[in-house]
Amino acid sequence: METILLALQQVRAGQTVLDRSIVDTLVRRHEGLLIDDLTIRELGVLEFLTHGLSNRGIAAELSLSVKDIERYITTIFRKLKLDNGGRPDRRVSAALAFQRA
Repeated sequence: METILLALQQVRAGQTVLDRSIVDTLVRRHEGLLIDDLTIRELGVLEFLTHGLSNRGIAAELSLSVKDIERYITTIFRKLKLDNGGRPDRRVSAALAFQRA
């Protein structure tokens, strides 16, 4: 009961309270994620891809050419190791990797 009361006091004071095991799990899940290898621009492209935008839509949002976006997406797939083999939709797999990260 003492732990719960302390946690409630911390939350009331504007602090965040997380169990140490949750923090450890989150850190372990993040270690070694391939998404860490993406550049800021690639992450931006991937974020728009996650929102379901087409290459043309992403290009319009970022004021880039569709060819530029195609190159970025190809690089993203390569860095995330999303080759065509056995993956029905690499865009969905890339979006899921982004959401998990």
